[in-house]
Amino acid sequence: MIKVADLYGFEIYKLSKKECRQENLVYPTLIAVVNYFDEPASEITADMSRNDAKSIEEQKAWCRANSRI
Repeated sequence: MIKVADLYGFEIYKLSKKECRQENLVYPTLIAVVNYFDEPASEITADMSRNDAKSIEEQKAWCRANSRI
């Protein structure tokens, strides 16, 4: 999983092909996470996702609509 952005109080991560397969998600999938405890990317899991999206534009729109800041 790779962190790709911070948007409106959410951290956005892109799942790898392997992670998508394990979670039964279509690749590519971006997830929005609220990282309350500033955990490193290696500790973030798809189960922590508040939203998943196929593109950064979709994720931006969702994060804006659900802004935490």
